[in-house]
Amino acid sequence: MVYHDAYQIYELLDKWNHQGPPNVEDMNRLFESKSNEVQRRFLYGQTLLHRAVESFPTHTDVVLCIFEAFPQALQIEDDNGFLVLHRLLFSGNWYKSHEIMALVPQFVESFTESVILPTPTGRLPLHLACQRTESEELVRYLLQSFPDACCYRDEDGKFPLDHALEVVEPRASIVEILVKQHPVLLSYQDSQGCLPIQRLLKDKSRQPSRRPSRLDTVIKVLLEGFEGSLRLQDREGRTPLLLACTLNCPLSTVYLLLRQWPEQITPNSAATIFDNERFNGELIHSSLASKSVTFQNVQLWLQRYPDIVTSPDGYGRLPIHYAVASPSDEASEIVKYLLDFDNASRKTHQLAAVDNDGMLPIHIAAAATSTNSNHILLLLMDEYPGGLLIANKDGRLPWHYGECSRQDIVFEETTRRFPDVEVDLELVPDEIRFDFLA
Repeated sequence: MVYHDAYQIYELLDKWNHQGPPNVEDMNRLFESKSNEVQRRFLYGQTLLHRAVESFPTHTDVVLCIFEAFPQALQIEDDNGFLVLHRLLFSGNWYKSHEIMALVPQFVESFTESVILPTPTGRLPLHLACQRTESEELVRYLLQSFPDACCYRDEDGKFPLDHALEVVEPRASIVEILVKQHPVLLSYQDSQGCLPIQRLLKDKSRQPSRRPSRLDTVIKVLLEGFEGSLRLQDREGRTPLLLACTLNCPLSTVYLLLRQWPEQITPNSAATIFDNERFNGELIHSSLASKSVTFQNVQLWLQRYPDIVTSPDGYGRLPIHYAVASPSDEASEIVKYLLDFDNASRKTHQLAAVDNDGMLPIHIAAAATSTNSNHILLLLMDEYPGGLLIANKDGRLPWHYGECSRQDIVFEETTRRFPDVEVDLELVPDEIRFDFLA
């Protein structure tokens, strides 16, 4: 096809055009015969290069043809104040394409100032990339080109890190790159007194489609960079854990925050913060799996909430399910206290309780590898020997988990007490992974 003017090319660069992008050879012929055509401005002050990176950024042959014919287009702002680099980064989530990543260095090398020039809303190329990209390579490149970009705030007062946390599916790897470049960002509080971790939790409540696993991975990165954020409150007096609970974040997120600092839940704070005693119980449940849980705290909790001993959480687990897996030095003392608490009927109920996966406390104890495991296992087997023959929903007995975790005592005691037990080694799991021990 013969192009008579740049307007024909401009129309073909419409992303809704079913004819596809213009032909590169035909464009070259036009630019060679009429060099001024490539310099024309169109709707909203866009050049052909603005239009090309917005509509067909993955067709790098088309983009580079226009770029090579008129590289000065990189320095031209459209009517919205966007440079070509801004438009490329803003146009959508194109960054899974290796071809797009090849364009950015060429544009930056040709017009180096583009990485430090903001849009009218104060956003640098790094802000735009963090807002829309899934490419670690692109974020690294922009940071290397302008390392101080991560410290710049746009007109909304947001750093690139804030935009990286606000996307629907934030990527821990990108957050980690930004945090390592400028760790002090983790301690910056906005006008509401919120740290990055608190802003992330608030956004989760507004974007319920976010996957908990992706969110939890990002939270781990933020806590590794600044664990002290767990103790800081926003203007309304809410710590990250309080926000996670009051904004109805997933339990996996609540447990993650709680494991880092279990002592933040005391009888007084639980009563003050939450009016739902069942949810208080769920917090206490998870804290029992922590290494830093103390016997004294457990005593205080149970004196305040005695019914928690036999109250299941959202996974159908009682406190003892968590306590038997705790790496705490006081774990065996805590387990014995739970079993002896109040009356014999509570003990029987705890020992025979199964969670949503059909797991008894002895299943979980057999899977644990803490220094107190043997003592706890002997206690459970003596108190409830019948539990050794109860299978979970996968058909596994406690000794199957014991074999995987090298707790040989479980198999030895099972065969000693029940010589006729059927031995099926195929059910021994290759690995053991529980959500509350992750």
